[in-house]
Amino acid sequence: MTPFHLRQRLLRLLAAEHPGDYAAAYCRRLVRKSRSNFSYAFVFLPLDQKDALEAVYAFCRVVDDAADQQHDAAALEEWAQELARAFGRAPGPVRTPVGERLHAAATQFPIRYDDLARVVAGVRRDLAVTRYQSWDELRDYCEHVASAVGLVCIEIFGHATARTRAYATELGVAMQLTNILRDVAADARSGHIYLPADDRARFGVSDDDVLERRCTPSFRALMRFEAARARALYAAARGGLDQADRHRLFVAEIMADIYQALLSEILLHECDIMAVAPELRRRRKIALAMRSWYASHHPRAA
Repeated sequence: MTPFHLRQRLLRLLAAEHPGDYAAAYCRRLVRKSRSNFSYAFVFLPLDQKDALEAVYAFCRVVDDAADQQHDAAALEEWAQELARAFGRAPGPVRTPVGERLHAAATQFPIRYDDLARVVAGVRRDLAVTRYQSWDELRDYCEHVASAVGLVCIEIFGHATARTRAYATELGVAMQLTNILRDVAADARSGHIYLPADDRARFGVSDDDVLERRCTPSFRALMRFEAARARALYAAARGGLDQADRHRLFVAEIMADIYQALLSEILLHECDIMAVAPELRRRRKIALAMRSWYASHHPRAA
């Protein structure tokens, strides 16, 4: 029996008496344990949407961990099969608390299997791809691991217009690029360089500069260039959000505010970033979340 199967069998035994309650609590713990920025937005949601989003986030978390922490292709494929079972695309019942809650979410909301399958495909690249040649290549990766999640989320929030899918796509790319800029040093330690080779060549930043975490003037110029790209993506996303959907998508707008503030923090610490990844203080995230919520519910006052 593989470690993955052993862990899941133990979880099933623990969940035997109260499966629904245990599975929901399990997903909630994964969200809290990760200390994700998403948790600051989830608190404003109705319980059914919150539970569904926690299931989606928990699935993305375990899939990402299988690649980033465990480097376990077999575990990643097990989660791909669990996703298929949750959506009725593979025979047999779900085998994990995450799969159980994902199945419940997919039953209640029009979540698309293909979107979450794209997340798995994107994460699978992290096991094999350590460099990206061009922005087009990196953008495609971002659309898989981040925009696809956004497309799932808007089905849970509800949306009135087709334009909202373009909003979710652009916002997902912007947020993932922000994560990449924040995590340049951490990714370098694992041998990954996500900054496109074409851009690095343009600014004279070599692989060794990144892998050895040298904060040169050329590297700082590259970071400012990529940050400007991220800002343009945020502007394109938020500028294209239809007014009819703005109220429904206030959680996405909270995330946009938090990630744009994080992007500003990255630029303030462009040299220190090679030593410590910048983060926003908890109280600032709470303040941003409350301000975004108020603005979405009281547009005239905002």
